[in-house]
Amino acid sequence: GRPREALPWYASLGEGRYDVAYIAPSHLGQALAWQELADTAKAVQHYRRFLALWGDAEAPLRDVVIDAQARLAALQAGRRRPP
Repeated sequence: GRPREALPWYASLGEGRYDVAYIAPSHLGQALAWQELADTAKAVQHYRRFLALWGDAEAPLRDVVIDAQARLAALQAGRRRPP
């Protein structure tokens, strides 16, 4: 509910030696926050990074990937949200 405050926290995930598992979720969180703040370019950038890492995820993470793909497609089509 407070995307501007969440951005630095998300950006810090994955920086540590043992945080590698958080890199993809960090990009997803940043994408959602930037989308909420109506910064399409930054949201698209982070959705692409997330999908590059988790694009071939298996269940149960597949639904998260499908949602991110739909959100990215909507942004690229000039819509704020997927239909």
